[in-house]
Amino acid sequence: MTTRADEPSSEPGLDRGHRCVVTSLVMGNQTSDNQPDSKITTMAKLTRVHARGRGDKIAIISNERTVTYAELDAEACRVANALAASGVGSGDRVGFVAKNVIEYFTLTFGAAKLNAVT
Repeated sequence: MTTRADEPSSEPGLDRGHRCVVTSLVMGNQTSDNQPDSKITTMAKLTRVHARGRGDKIAIISNERTVTYAELDAEACRVANALAASGVGSGDRVGFVAKNVIEYFTLTFGAAKLNAVT
């Protein structure tokens, strides 16, 4: 999908000026009997559980690319490893300044894997 930020999009959820859409990353994913999925109890587990259960499904749509749940989890793990190698640990604060980019989500979930705060 290629939609410029200054053009209206025919894609649901992508309005003028927006570049990223998260399709359905939610805490407490519903099971077939409409009960919360007890495996998703933290932000850190969110991408891991979705990657295992529906890894090939699209998690994020951006002008530049789409990212599956498996790709999002793998990238979040790489970010977590890079943050840890830089000395970031549990309770540390991590800042990120950007607008409507996939990297916001990979940083947020990567930091969550370390129990760092974004």
